[in-house]
Amino acid sequence: MTNEDVISILESTGYPVSYGVPSDEESLPRIVVYESASSDLRADQTIYQRIRSFTAELWTAGKQPAQQRALEDALLAAGLVPTCMEMPLADEKLIRTDYEFSTLLD
Repeated sequence: MTNEDVISILESTGYPVSYGVPSDEESLPRIVVYESASSDLRADQTIYQRIRSFTAELWTAGKQPAQQRALEDALLAAGLVPTCMEMPLADEKLIRTDYEFSTLLD
């Protein structure tokens, strides 16, 4: 899987997707994705498999179970099993739900 594949999977939700930081024009819901870690399979000074962890932040106006489910379904359909953490941002009246998942890179 490539970074572009990850973005395509997230775009299948129909929500705007950006890499790293959201653009100012984006409406809600929106997804911001970034590579959060690497845990390559290494031995003998060689990388045998590149493994990357990604975080996809789903930004919504309040609790939106249907929007969260759409993102979860897209990830699961692609064989990506996320862990989730929800973070209310009271000052902005938003909820950010982080989906963390790992994939083998091509």
